[in-house]
Amino acid sequence: MLLLLCLHLSAFGQTVDCYQPVLTGAEISEAKALLEAMKRDPRGPYLRIRWYCSDGTIHPPQGTPCRERGGGVQHAEFSPGGLRLAELGLQAGTILRALSFEEFLDARRNHHRLKALVVERHLVDSAD
Repeated sequence: MLLLLCLHLSAFGQTVDCYQPVLTGAEISEAKALLEAMKRDPRGPYLRIRWYCSDGTIHPPQGTPCRERGGGVQHAEFSPGGLRLAELGLQAGTILRALSFEEFLDARRNHHRLKALVVERHLVDSAD
């Protein structure tokens, strides 16, 4: 909701301290459409589950392909819509396991990701 409010206010040229990039009108419309599509999709911003191995390779979820590659973790892969939102500087469906500490702390944007995680958690709890 905070993200939509920031997009809405910036569309009308109002200055809002949302720690988001300044988006063009077309980008705002695109972001709104992507968010609406994610709300309708049972997988939300995710595409599928993958193995992410320590050697940098990515594999389907079957078996244990990372065992021979120095270990790894299994987590969701973002959908094209989720990736596009990230390109626009907007994160949806944060995968904590995929973040480095620097990305998690997000000091470059005044710790925006930490703040957004609180809003994201609230939205998941209150609006599923």
